[in-house]
Amino acid sequence: MKSKAAAAPKEEAKTPARKGRPRIKKADETQTSTADQKKAKPGPTAAYSEWDSFILETMTRVGKPMANADLLDYMKTERDARSNEKEYQIGDSRLKELLNRSLQKLGNKLDLLVKENYEGRGFLYRLK
Repeated sequence: MKSKAAAAPKEEAKTPARKGRPRIKKADETQTSTADQKKAKPGPTAAYSEWDSFILETMTRVGKPMANADLLDYMKTERDARSNEKEYQIGDSRLKELLNRSLQKLGNKLDLLVKENYEGRGFLYRLK
């Protein structure tokens, strides 16, 4: 009678799994050069939201610096006029958040608005 060890087929010795970090490819092994990689990196882009576009259109139409409260009134009027659309069914606090977010993006990130001090509360915003 044959033993169980003799009946099993012989397996080749396995190489042990490598430990540590995987090997880093050298520059000549990569598919793209560093110059191509620099070109491929996107720059800081910020897409306009509907409210960003609305604020820019409103300020262009009015043609004078506007206070935060004035812009909020225009946004409320637009919201009420389009209240049957789902994305315009928002409350006053959410509308104020959207206004502040848009003003910050247009003024600081995209550098399209100038913020000016005035006697009342808040700031006046005007187009550059």
